[in-house]
Amino acid sequence: MVVSPTLGASAQAPQGAKSPQAAAKKATEAKNVIFINGDGMGPAAREAARLYLAGLDGELTMDKLPVAGQLTTSPHDPKAVVTDSAAAASAWATGEKTYNGAISVDVDGNKLATLGQQAKAAGKRTGLVTTAQVTDASPAAFFSNTADRGQQDEIARQYLDVSRPDVILGGG
Repeated sequence: MVVSPTLGASAQAPQGAKSPQAAAKKATEAKNVIFINGDGMGPAAREAARLYLAGLDGELTMDKLPVAGQLTTSPHDPKAVVTDSAAAASAWATGEKTYNGAISVDVDGNKLATLGQQAKAAGKRTGLVTTAQVTDASPAAFFSNTADRGQQDEIARQYLDVSRPDVILGGG
């Protein structure tokens, strides 16, 4: 199963699924999960890419994925209108909202279990691949917990000593 908050406008049933319930059942039986985050990419960017690369009636490879979805996030802060990447990625990685600048901790600073940590605990192989620095907020939210996104040394330490993803590849 491929999960992406930015690759589609609605959930789509896998081929052969007859209802949303059947699609959900099939999705829960997925052997592996790949989470793709096109950071900052929304439906308009996707449509522009489709028109440019594939033409008016064309399809992108991502259009052929069996499941796609879109979500919105807002920070757990009544004064903040816009979510930063740390809070957004934390919501994706944990299912819980947090404040801007926080990485996978709740509003009181308590650690939240991330998808990467849960997969590792379940005996799955895990990995982190990004074009950003591996300690950047978006990838960090899946394998670390810090009250401040600027704690990049602590994020790196947690990768090596705590969450231990099997693969870590990044740019920067």
